[in-house]
Amino acid sequence: MSIAAVVTNLPPPGQPDIQYAPSFEKWQARASSRLKNENLTKTLPDGFPTELKGNLVWDGDSVAESYDWVYRLSADELREIDTAVAHFKTLGKPLAEISAETFPLPNLHAKLRGLSDELHSGHGFFVIRGVEVDKHTREENVMIYTGLSAHIAAQRGRQDQWFDGKPADVVLTHVKDLSRSNISKSIGSPAYTTDKQVFHTDSGAIVALFALESAVEGGASKLASTWRVYNEIARTRPDLIHTLSQDWDVEVFDNPNKKYTTRPLLYYQQATDSTPERVILQYARRYFALDTLHFLGDKFSISTDFQKGDIQYINNTAIFHARDAFVDSADKHWGVSAAQTIPTAEIVSSKSHILPGPLRVTELTFRVPLDYDDPEGETITLFGRSVTSHSVPIVQSDDGDQEALPYVVYLEGGPGFGAPEPQNAPLTSTALERGYQVLYLDHRGTGHSTPVSTRMLDTLSGGEDAKVKYLRLMRQDNTVRDCEAVRKALTKGLSENEAKWSIFGQSYGGFVSISYLSLHPEGLREVFLTGGLAPVGKSAQQVYESLYPRVMKRNEAYYKKFPEDIQNVRQIARHIQEQGGSVALPAGGSLTVPRLMTIGIDFGGSGGFDSAHSTIMNMKISLDQFGFLSRASLTPMERFTTFDDNIIYAILHEAIYCDGPNDVSNWASDRVARQRNLFSWLSSNGSITSNSSEPLLFAGENIFPFFFDTYPELIPLKGVANKLAAVDDWTHIYDQEQLAKNEVPVYAATYINDLYVDYEYAKNTANLIKGVKTWETNAIIHSGLRTNTQEVLAALFDLRDNVFD
Repeated sequence: MSIAAVVTNLPPPGQPDIQYAPSFEKWQARASSRLKNENLTKTLPDGFPTELKGNLVWDGDSVAESYDWVYRLSADELREIDTAVAHFKTLGKPLAEISAETFPLPNLHAKLRGLSDELHSGHGFFVIRGVEVDKHTREENVMIYTGLSAHIAAQRGRQDQWFDGKPADVVLTHVKDLSRSNISKSIGSPAYTTDKQVFHTDSGAIVALFALESAVEGGASKLASTWRVYNEIARTRPDLIHTLSQDWDVEVFDNPNKKYTTRPLLYYQQATDSTPERVILQYARRYFALDTLHFLGDKFSISTDFQKGDIQYINNTAIFHARDAFVDSADKHWGVSAAQTIPTAEIVSSKSHILPGPLRVTELTFRVPLDYDDPEGETITLFGRSVTSHSVPIVQSDDGDQEALPYVVYLEGGPGFGAPEPQNAPLTSTALERGYQVLYLDHRGTGHSTPVSTRMLDTLSGGEDAKVKYLRLMRQDNTVRDCEAVRKALTKGLSENEAKWSIFGQSYGGFVSISYLSLHPEGLREVFLTGGLAPVGKSAQQVYESLYPRVMKRNEAYYKKFPEDIQNVRQIARHIQEQGGSVALPAGGSLTVPRLMTIGIDFGGSGGFDSAHSTIMNMKISLDQFGFLSRASLTPMERFTTFDDNIIYAILHEAIYCDGPNDVSNWASDRVARQRNLFSWLSSNGSITSNSSEPLLFAGENIFPFFFDTYPELIPLKGVANKLAAVDDWTHIYDQEQLAKNEVPVYAATYINDLYVDYEYAKNTANLIKGVKTWETNAIIHSGLRTNTQEVLAALFDLRDNVFD
């Protein structure tokens, strides 16, 4: 038995390989022309019957009058199913071992066997209605689906050998999962999209569809009797029976040793002692069938009124099926619904210490799902530090309880960096003075929150694809869900209003904050942003097209301040080229000319010019004195970019700009730079070693493929990085409709000369968010929270507290 789980509420992955789109007008014209101009055979192939008879011959106009195909589960039967789920869980067996014995349904069994008879000897289809999908976890729904099916037909084929990392030969095709994880190189059928499916059959004797969700509009499941269609073709166009019964070349996928096979699309099987009479349409998904099959199927079809919680079973040897196109609601485009309830994080540990200040710092660890689409599956650990002012009361309270202060959560920039220690963070002092307690929470995959590293990723089973799948869960949307899970844990017992908290997003932390406003604004009291108005609605390519002009201006300013570095940089570049193109770095990896030119990444922060110049001078002096680059001169070079310690910063940097399906990064930074011929060192020409008076230009905050050739921690991840760059079915991270109706106060500091966050794009985003208040300055750059703490925070809280008439 072949089973396919259908979720009808997700966006299409944009598969390019769907080509068959039958035209009714062209079909009629073609049929008329052939009948008029060709001498078509009037007889059937040898062995084919003139007419098929029996219950399997029906059409949509009449079958509803004689057959009620919906079996409605009673309350007692639902309780029996729940008992079977609980029983199977106690066995500790993988899903592959679900059977009528391990999923016992003592009362329902006989009725399911009767339905099985209806599949084979009756009308060939039925619908079980009433499964309470929202009551159960995803894994429990799979148990119910597979368990009921085991009583209808004992045998299953083998296709998917794993479910959520566990053995599970249940032959499930999760259409929902496919819309999230397919890439364009993986050819998908129409079933994986919201497009209309023409009439077709699948492999296997029985096909079942389980609706875990329903669409806002469309998506009707259509069934037609292939026996009825056969009778009509045999009566009106017997020549087409000849065409269909001839061998067709059929492409074979996933078998490099066999590209094609041949078989007829239609064949007749006489009844035997063990099998019934059959006329089988055997065309696989994605293969063209004649228009006649589709349009006659449509003519004689029924719509089964497929609803959420329905399981539809069809006899694949006598029924073929189709599906109308459908439209999703806006809140179901997220991979996890924006309105989904987030489970409360488990507080694993809490330890408090008193630090000079005096500050009370509490180190917290939490356990949350790795994938919120599977809350019962694998978990990760989050780490954070909360901080309050510490004082010793003159008179100790009898009950020891202290009033809970409202939280403000600091979200660090990046991506890929953990939160700072509270005693060193610029926000702490001001926030405590204003009556907050501050939570510094490490984003998932960073700091101490199950940090991602090359060695850690190597522990995953499944090779590069498993690493890609894991890393895809490390973006803004899941960080927001982590925050919500932690908020629920830390504010347990408080009223809805008291349980809200404030968030403070610096740089990338602001990107997370805007995702928070999109996904779960119900958890927020207010939002503060510093250099964090993300480029909502802009692709990675657009981001880098806007970035490079600013990078060029910063290069001009740098060389104006340090004109001697024009030749100093060229001297170092020539030396590197003379050493074969690379120089070994003390901690591993290699210094190439392209890597040398990436120290411009600091040009957007205060003191960035000076640190770059100091690094250049260290290497120039070493070359002048010794003729080689000493260890002491190379070590500062390694500190400019900490990709080896923070691999997410490199491998997911462009992914933070990918908002939804078809938004592909495709190495946007490198692509735009090459298209514009911005950096001579990206090519292999000799200009970098010349004595030209023209400066070699530094890159800014750019990610290039060559990073995965020169950083030791990134080298093993080159294939993973390439696959991530090709992903074209990212989940959405922003919801512009929600932002437009935002009710959460937002206060944003915007830096006009920000190298990292485009000012024009920031203004555009501010206009997208209802009620945002902004403070703009051209006197402070991106690092303003650290270098101009009091001025920036005073401006933000003035936006919060003051009245502007």
